[in-house]
Amino acid sequence: MRSPAYPPKWQPRSFTMFDLLWQPCPDCGASVPRDELREHVCDEGQRIRYELFKVRLEVDRFDRELTGWLASPEGRFAVFYAERERRLAA
Repeated sequence: MRSPAYPPKWQPRSFTMFDLLWQPCPDCGASVPRDELREHVCDEGQRIRYELFKVRLEVDRFDRELTGWLASPEGRFAVFYAERERRLAA
């Protein structure tokens, strides 16, 4: 049984010859036997680690984009201007 705070993301689909006996839980990433997926209870620690894993990719992408922007002429000017404004306000 799933926690009521996290509605199931499982959706029935047709079987093919490539279907596996185990499937990752869409909420926590744990490998669960396909026929037990609906009854699977997510471990809170595993679910949090899985969410952090998914967010890490977004954070890495943001970091690369920010680093690239700060190296651009617009980014360098924004840094200069922010430092100048901070010094004038102090």
